[in-house]
Amino acid sequence: MKTQKFIGSTLKEVTEQMKKELGENAIIMNTRKVNQGGMFSFLKKDLLEVTATVEDLSNEISEIENINSSKTSFDDFLFNRIAADENGNKQNETKRKFTFPQINNEENKTQTSSSEISQIKGELDDVRSTLKEIVEQLKYSKMPSLPDNLKKHFITLVAQDVNEQIAANIVQKIYGQLSGDELSDSSVVENRLIDEISKIIMTVSSSQQKLNRAKILAFVGPTGVGKTTTIAKIAAINKLFNGFSVALISADTYRIAAIEQLRTFAAIANIEMEVVYRPGEVQKAIKKHRSKDLIIIDTFGRGQREEKGLSQLKKFIEAAEPDEVHLVLSAAATEKTMLDICERFDITKPNRLVFSKVDECVTFGQMLNLLYKIRIPISYITMGQTVPEDIVNADSKKIANMIYRSVIYDV
Repeated sequence: MKTQKFIGSTLKEVTEQMKKELGENAIIMNTRKVNQGGMFSFLKKDLLEVTATVEDLSNEISEIENINSSKTSFDDFLFNRIAADENGNKQNETKRKFTFPQINNEENKTQTSSSEISQIKGELDDVRSTLKEIVEQLKYSKMPSLPDNLKKHFITLVAQDVNEQIAANIVQKIYGQLSGDELSDSSVVENRLIDEISKIIMTVSSSQQKLNRAKILAFVGPTGVGKTTTIAKIAAINKLFNGFSVALISADTYRIAAIEQLRTFAAIANIEMEVVYRPGEVQKAIKKHRSKDLIIIDTFGRGQREEKGLSQLKKFIEAAEPDEVHLVLSAAATEKTMLDICERFDITKPNRLVFSKVDECVTFGQMLNLLYKIRIPISYITMGQTVPEDIVNADSKKIANMIYRSVIYDV
């Protein structure tokens, strides 16, 4: 058995060295990370050390793992294996030496195989452990060299779908801020982690003070994200709890059901409502209700790839001259989809984000990844269809907690 160690920056690099030196039949026996050393070693990428051998245990391992589903006993397997070694490999003096048992002597066969069982099981456990380490090395290849407690938090962030580089930046900041004793305290690290995440999240609350004119809010976004339901919730809260006089304007004339839904709500809540079909009608509707405290505009949904529809939507927004333009995003969408929506709806100049449907999410890391790139504050979080419940003002600490622990927003 020829054993040799190889060191490189990536598993691919080390594997190529191994195959060049030991041949295609070489197998990995052990891996470990090697710190490059130095004062700022935690900022450097660790090297990977691989211990390899040319002995091929793959067939033996495969046969052992299939024993449980085979009618042949483990002792019979070893007996057959020993016989094969004796008959086919006599010329190889480096092979293991076994005492060949008598075929009909069950007692001798049991005594011979017991030590071999332990040895092969041990080898199998070693290989499984090695494979697990390799998987972890590949899965978290960008993870910096960190204390074990910080590594756990790094892995938790990645498991919540936070981008690896963003997660690495967060834990590195914490590493530089805390002392040795603090780093070993999980509660201290977790609280600091929530603080760092919350610094990435910008939020803004709508003013609850009445102005000397009507405040205009417009809501935009792709189809099916819950704009109309969100508007109904905000209108109800401002009228019932804040004492505002409210008017609704619907430009969503492409969906009759949406108009009827909003009209039914407006009738129940005793809120005046207007329907506009062209951009030129928007200012007329606004002037009609200029004595109100709040005017909320519901717009038609458009897919972010519908350039003609987005151009038309832009004309409605420009005609309304709103104080706030809320872009509604489904939190259940992928980071790539949300980023594309933000870029294409930028034509409407949104200055607020609303994350809807958080109750449909498994993880929330995609929200943090988006907010790291799109510096627009969050105004509301919604998590259901109930009006006026299932909506809360955005709070950076609560959102950070939601992202890290993967729990629905703590109202």
